[in-house]
Amino acid sequence: MDATEVLSVIGALGLAAMAAPLLVRPQLVEKLGVTAIDGNGWLELRGIYGGLLLALAVTCLVTREPYAFLTAGVALLGFAVAGFVSLAVDHPRVPQGLAVNAAHTLLGLLLLAGFWGW
Repeated sequence: MDATEVLSVIGALGLAAMAAPLLVRPQLVEKLGVTAIDGNGWLELRGIYGGLLLALAVTCLVTREPYAFLTAGVALLGFAVAGFVSLAVDHPRVPQGLAVNAAHTLLGLLLLAGFWGW
């Protein structure tokens, strides 16, 4: 495994480590100032932050296909860009918003290393 492959696997493992707990207990996002007003909100938080992101990470780790890493990396960078736009437009809590967007940006770039490296 070369350096870019190692970086991409670290990115996928980081994404899985972030997503798996949120699949089981989506209320953990409350530490970031995010909450749901009812079960439908928790369904969305569990599905997106837990299920979708974990599925992207597992797909990368299982297949080790460059386009899996490309898809996951672009998805996370899209998530981050939307978050940065939201910081400017919606004025959420800045420290939490910056931390989440920084994590999405870092993980997205790490995952893209798997596409560029193979």
